[in-house]
Parts: sequence; structure tokens; C-alpha cells
Amino acid sequence: MPQTSKPSPDKLAPADLPDIQGLIVRGYNMPFVRHFVLTIGDIAAALNFLTELTSGTGALSITSATPWPGGQKPPYALNLGLTAQGLQALAPPASVNFGGQNPPGAFAAFLGGAVAAAGRVSDTGANAPTNWVEKLNSSNAAQAHILLSLYANTTETRDSYSSTLRSLFQPVIPAAGARNSDVYEIDVDLIVVTDAKGEKHNKIHFGYTDGISNPIIDATDAPPLRDDQLPYVPAWQFVLRNGRDTEYVMPSPSDLTLNGSFSAFRILAQDVHGFESYLQAEGRDADDQEFLAGKICGRWRNGNPVVAAPTVPGPVLPDDQLTDFDYGSDTVGLPCPYSAHTRRANPRGGPGVQGVTTQTANRIMRRANPYGPAYTGHDDGQERGLAGHFICASFANQFEQIMGAWVNKTDFSAQPSKNVSIDALLGNVPDDSAFIYPTSASAQVSVPAMSRFVTTRGGLYCFLPSLSGLRWLAQNGNNATPWTIPPAN
Repeated sequence: MPQTSKPSPDKLAPADLPDIQGLIVRGYNMPFVRHFVLTIGDIAAALNFLTELTSGTGALSITSATPWPGGQKPPYALNLGLTAQGLQALAPPASVNFGGQNPPGAFAAFLGGAVAAAGRVSDTGANAPTNWVEKLNSSNAAQAHILLSLYANTTETRDSYSSTLRSLFQPVIPAAGARNSDVYEIDVDLIVVTDAKGEKHNKIHFGYTDGISNPIIDATDAPPLRDDQLPYVPAWQFVLRNGRDTEYVMPSPSDLTLNGSFSAFRILAQDVHGFESYLQAEGRDADDQEFLAGKICGRWRNGNPVVAAPTVPGPVLPDDQLTDFDYGSDTVGLPCPYSAHTRRANPRGGPGVQGVTTQTANRIMRRANPYGPAYTGHDDGQERGLAGHFICASFANQFEQIMGAWVNKTDFSAQPSKNVSIDALLGNVPDDSAFIYPTSASAQVSVPAMSRFVTTRGGLYCFLPSLSGLRWLAQNGNNATPWTIPPAN
């Protein structure tokens, strides 16, 4: 839906929502997901495909952020991203510009892609793009053009809508036998457990409660913040807008870029057996295992932050207490170590952390679910992990700031004495490292023999155009003087 007035850079209005892809604004909480990565072989067919998905009358449609009537979930949701190579493959007009008046590098990460960003986010060693899945690795990433994410309520509807989707994109992809012309697919499914009270909780394979701390985008109709509530995040940090306080000038043309966003799509293998073996080492009993798991993550596996429950998990706290906490004036790492995952991924304004300005400045929107079979307590050789979208308006200021400067750097804290390790759960941890956490201002415990628990298996940097932006591409692609990716500076 075209905008009838200039959107606010800071707040989403109800009129904006039909134009914004839905996964940017809200998690669907649909349990079954399938992601597809395509190569564009026929431009005209690809443009017809975009028209079909945005017409509102086709067999399938891109899902917008419009609220669902009565809160009732539809049978599926579908979203689409384009890599820079995918955008170039559609041959839009040469007037497309992801640079221009922007600060140096504002959108360079998107243009360079996930393989080029590997060093900045510590995708090195075992994490390096040479080791990624075939469709996304450094040899083939230039042929990864379109990312489709299909969400469904049952496995049957996922399979049914997948068949429909494949029939629609089949004319788009290269003929059989073309280089890297296969379609890569990965299924990710929610892991849901029921507690003693009968309440259901989403989990990741490591056993932690999932989906707790995504930011909420500010909106004109948002309710007033309670005293105990974290600030809303300005809309421009997730949806491309021009404004006085934005850290970028919106790329052009606005017909393409307004209300768009970016996604770092990630496939992250999790060494669940290695993690459980680490917790169980040295004869630790169940309580000691949970204590160590809480220190490593910064949350107990029931979701409670260790800041709110320092010694034992306790009963699951109310939702507002799961998210409304900070690290106060703590510069020691008590009770939450500086190397705990939650502190590294979201420092909540400090204190003493490099690059932190406000509680909301560097947030990302996480739309990722587990893949692989449930862990049964033994090493079965099956790969399991997490895959999905990490959404932002600026890779450099949001995703890469978190992964590069916080998760994987030892100078996370402004106090060198506290930089004892990187993010113990998500970081690219060297083998035989030690996890170190303080027990007082002057004492600490060192737990040896830690290894890398998460390994990158694939990545894409995608642009998530608005629905009107996708329609513009459908109408203006296959141009005689097309846009090409500018050379890196």
C-alpha cells in the first residue's frame, strides 16, 4: 500500500503496517518454518513471481504487518529477502543507490554480503564461509539471490504451501544442470515444552527458554510505557526512514527502499552434546550443572535472568520481570559475568561497555528457530542448531556491532581486568578455553576445557523490501541500463 503521507522516522502508524513485511514487526510464533534459497535464472519469470506474491490475488502472498483479524493466525505466512546479487540479477534501473549521501559504509555491508563480512563477525576458522553449506559458501554465495521464509501452523500445511511455492518459483530458477542451480531448503521447528503448571515454553536445543527479549518498535498507537518497562525502539532502527536522528540517509529510490529492512540470515549449528558434557564434567550434580548453565548464558534455563535470581532459578518470573532488568552499576560481573551471552548480546546500556550509548541503540530483531532432532542425551551424530533472521536497519551498527564488537571481542568491557573471555555460548571460542566468572570483587572461578558450542554453517545478508518496494521491482526490473553492485571502497 503506497504511503499517503511521509511516515514518522520514530514511530510506526497503523497506515504503515500493510506495506511492511510482517516478520520485521512481530514474531508469528508459528511452529513450523521452511526457508528456501533460490538462484534467479530467468529475470522475466522472477519479476512475474514478485507480481504474483504481491498482487493479493495470487496462490500465495507476502505477509504484511497488518494485524490479523481477531488475532486469529492465518494458515501460513510468507516473507522474501533479496541479497545484493539477487537485486542486481533483477536488473533494476541504474538509479538505485545504496550509498550516496550516507556515512561511509552505511549500506556497504549489504552490498558486500555475508561472505565479505565474515572477518567482522568472527566467521573464521571452523566458522569460515569455506565451511558453510554448499548453496551459501564462499564458492557459491554469489548465486544465492532470493530467500523465502514460509511459516505454517502444521507440518501438513507447511508441506502443502511449500508445494505451491515451488510451483511458483520453478520457472525462476536456472535450468537443470546449471551451476549451483539447486534450491537450498532448511526446516526449522519450534521446540515446545510444558512446565509443572501446564504452561508452554519455547526452547532451543541447549535447553534455554527462547524468544524472551526481542525489542518492541515504537508506534503511534503504542500504550504508554510503565515505570518497569524497557524503552520502545525507534522505528527507523528496523524500518528504513529519513529523519533528524537517523544514523543513515535512506537509500534511493524511496519507492524501493521506504519501509524496507535488512536481515542477517544465519544457520548456527549447536554442539548440544558438547555443551551438556561440559556442564556434567568434574562430577557436577544437577544443581551445579544448572548453576554453570545460568552463568554461561546470563539466564537460567527456565528464562529467569541471573540478575533477578542470583543463586537458584526459582519459579518462572512474570513476563515483565524476564525482560525488565539491567546491570546497574556492576563492574565486576556479579551475578552476571561479562562473558555471559545475554550480557554480551544486549548490554542494556552498560556500564563500562565499549560502544554502548543507550539501551536501544544496537538492538536486533531475532526470528530464528531450532533445526534438527531433539537431543536425547547421547552423541547421535545428528546436526542440530538454530536458523533464521536477525533483522536490523544497519548491519554495521546493529548486527555487526553485536557479533563483532561484543560477542567475539575481548575488549567488550572498558575495564581490561574484566575481559577474561568472549561470549561463552555464542562466541567463536578457541578449543580448551576456560570459562571464568567472578565470585566476589577479588575472586573468580575458572572452569576449564570449554570449546566452541556454536558454529556458523551459513549466512546471507538480505534486503527485505516493503510490499510496495517489491511491486516497484516487479514493474521496473529487467532494465536496459541496470543497476550493478558498486565496487567496494
